[in-house]
Amino acid sequence: MALLLHQSRPHSWHRAPSQGDGGVDVVAALPDGRFDVYQIKGFTGRLSTAGRKRQIKKSLEAVIADPRLPGKVRGWYLVLPLDFTSGEEAWFNRITESAPFEETGWLGESFWHLEASRYPYVVDYYLLNRREEVQRTTRALLDLASGELNREVTAIDVGGRLRELCELADATSPFYRFEYHLTQEMPPLEGRGGALLSHTQGPDGGPFETVDVIARFPQATEFEPVTARVEFTVESPDGDDPEFDELVRDWFEYGSELAIPQGRLKFTVSAPGGLGVEDAVGGGWIGTPAVPVGMTVRARLVTSDGAFVELPMLVSSASNGILGGREFHLLDSEKLVSMRFRIAADRSTGEFFVSIPDTDLAGRPVARLQPTISFLGALRDGATIQVLPEMGNHVLLGCPLNESIEPLDDELVALVELLAGLQPHVAQPIRFPAELGEDEFHDLRRAAALIEDGEYAGKWGVLKINFTEGVGAYALERFHEPQHVVMTGRYEVTFDTQVLDFGPSFVVFYSAVVDAVAEDHLTGRLVPSGDERF
Repeated sequence: MALLLHQSRPHSWHRAPSQGDGGVDVVAALPDGRFDVYQIKGFTGRLSTAGRKRQIKKSLEAVIADPRLPGKVRGWYLVLPLDFTSGEEAWFNRITESAPFEETGWLGESFWHLEASRYPYVVDYYLLNRREEVQRTTRALLDLASGELNREVTAIDVGGRLRELCELADATSPFYRFEYHLTQEMPPLEGRGGALLSHTQGPDGGPFETVDVIARFPQATEFEPVTARVEFTVESPDGDDPEFDELVRDWFEYGSELAIPQGRLKFTVSAPGGLGVEDAVGGGWIGTPAVPVGMTVRARLVTSDGAFVELPMLVSSASNGILGGREFHLLDSEKLVSMRFRIAADRSTGEFFVSIPDTDLAGRPVARLQPTISFLGALRDGATIQVLPEMGNHVLLGCPLNESIEPLDDELVALVELLAGLQPHVAQPIRFPAELGEDEFHDLRRAAALIEDGEYAGKWGVLKINFTEGVGAYALERFHEPQHVVMTGRYEVTFDTQVLDFGPSFVVFYSAVVDAVAEDHLTGRLVPSGDERF
């Protein structure tokens, strides 16, 4: 009964029966912020049976007293597979006449016959075992697309099959809608109208067939969940890949990005309509979680004489390792300075990296570069670097730059000195390339050449983190978000609004979180957001 109600009420959800359900079985949100409440009773005999009228009245009284909803109740409806007799109708009118609702109603057997005729796939799904039919058809299609023919698959082989699958799945699933699209270009990965996942296939250059899978109601994933199981080997094969071993250690400690070599990753995805893949093998990539768009902080350099210079920085990424370490990256608005902080799990030590990414100075107003040039000019041994929120002077993170551990790269030092030497000119309204003196012009060209030759990372190996009371929690704890996982190779999966690919096909997952457990190997679990409201 609840599933039939959900079909025509896509903004409805249900509550599991309990002492604290507020008399609510199914609730539908209305555009004006109010709600309709449906109380379902599975009675098959008349209400004269002892206790049935008492149960119904108790449920109504619970909704009147406290429905536990964030808005007012507009209508209350009794739902059961019986049409009322005249006596039952009179009794129902008596108990509802004083209820503070605009509408009350009895939805009986005639209503359910009408609903069943409108949505026959709900009944068929359970009584005629249509779920297995959908999955068998889907598996045949995916076997075809993934190369089970032992030859190159042509458009003739798969032409029309995906549309047939889509129509069959849409006509039989009470939980998901399946929408078919045919495009010449590869469809975009995002903005797919609330799709839980999408499956696309097609030859290189197109055309591409896409099926978007959309939940019919918010709790559809509770009835038929989308799950994934991911494993990869941590140890290097035969111990011959120490570089990979170090990357794995960094990932466990700090949540850093990790590329997984081909053949080291295995995963299974279960999806509606039989879409998904079993025991796929390939390589992969584990990335850092997304941070809120536009999140900024201030990087401050304090020199030995107490002077300081600040630079607004965008938080480009932040991660948390399984073992408790933290890592976050900052980038200035001109993309001329990149910083990376690593904080050990014990919160007492860490690493600080600064680099100059590839960039082009040509055509930029000098005045716009003034904050960045001033900041780099103050980047000297003995200085202290601090990270502060966008507003206020609360130090989130602070550490000295210690030359005795590992100084800046020589070329980066030269670049800093060159840019510092250009500071007297930055107040002039000129653009690069500019009419400067011969010495300044050569310094500018050398600085640009240093930047464009590649990324230069100056590294201080260890720093002391100033974790006085309250320091660090604001900056680090707020970035605690699930990581997303990308699996590449023949099969590719990306959680968090990205892509799952097998051969010429891919699936896009939305509203996903990943749980990871560190053992001899990593096991990942993909769980759709069950409380998501579409």
